[in-house]
Amino acid sequence: MDHEQPITDSSPDLHDYDTYLFDLDGTLSDPEEGITSGITYALSTFGIIEPDPAVFRSWIGPPLHTMFKRHYGFEDREVRQLITNFRSYFDSRGIFENVLYEGIEQMLCRLKQQKKQIMLATSKPEPFARRILEHFHIISYFDYIGANTFENVRPEKIDVIAHVMERHSLSSQDALVMVGDRSFDVASAQKLGIDAIGVTYGFGTVEELSAWDPVALIHTPAALGSAIS
Repeated sequence: MDHEQPITDSSPDLHDYDTYLFDLDGTLSDPEEGITSGITYALSTFGIIEPDPAVFRSWIGPPLHTMFKRHYGFEDREVRQLITNFRSYFDSRGIFENVLYEGIEQMLCRLKQQKKQIMLATSKPEPFARRILEHFHIISYFDYIGANTFENVRPEKIDVIAHVMERHSLSSQDALVMVGDRSFDVASAQKLGIDAIGVTYGFGTVEELSAWDPVALIHTPAALGSAIS
C-alpha cells in the first residue's frame, strides 16, 4: 500500500509486549459475509430492503446497536428487536460465514511458545466469540475471552478492554498492547493509556486508524505475524 506507515527505528519493538489483546472481526478473521448478510436480514424484517449487503462492510467492528441508531434513527426498542433478529440469523448461519486469515494460527502458536499472554477483546457476545474460536480450532491459544454479553453489559470496545485489564489486574504500566482494525480499538486503547497496533487488512481505513496514533500500522496478516511473534 502506498499509505503504509512503516515501523521505524524509533518505534517500539513489537515483540517486547507480555500481553497481546486481539480484536476478532477484521483482525483474526474475515466475517464480512455473515455479518453483512445478518444486517441485511434484520433490516428486511423492518421492511428495509438492501440488495447489496456489501454496503454494510463499514459496520463491521462497531457495536451494531450504535450503527442501527446512527444510520437509520431507530429507537431503543426497535434496536433491541433488530439485534434479536440479527442474532437469529447469525446464530444459525452467519457465524460460520467467516474465514480465518492466513497465518493467524501460526502467529498465535508462536506467541504461546514465547510464553506471551493472549487475550481476546471483542464487542461480540462471548458465546458467539467462543463458538468462532472453537470453529477455527484456535481457542486453546487464548488465556481469556474478553467480550460483550447478550445483555449488552459492555456496550463499547473501551468497556471490553477495561474489563479484560481489570480481570487480570493489568494497568497502563504493564507491557500490553491492543491489536485491532478499527478506530474503536485504537482509540479505546489510547484512552486507557495502553499501546495499540492498527491492522489495515480488515475493515478500517488507514486514515481512521492513523488519527489515533497507533504504535504501528500493519497491512497484512503475514506482516502482523512477523512483527509481533
